[in-house]
Amino acid sequence: MGSKTLGDTKSADYCTVLKKALLEAMDIFGEDSVTAIVMALKGKYSIKLGSPPCSSIEEIEATFFEITGTGVDIIASRMRSFMW
Repeated sequence: MGSKTLGDTKSADYCTVLKKALLEAMDIFGEDSVTAIVMALKGKYSIKLGSPPCSSIEEIEATFFEITGTGVDIIASRMRSFMW
């Protein structure tokens, strides 16, 4: 069995909602910082955003944990609040 995720990473709707939720969650950092973070997520961490197949929310959380440690809770909870 594959890893369990809260959404279908092959669904265009899920991928769109996930990207929008991530951007909304990070808007507290300002536009320039968000752009830099998204570029790092895509380039250095191979996170796929926007179109299928996209990364799962769990993959994004794991990446933010690697970057920020327990600070991931702030971004993850904000992302989830914008998704559901």
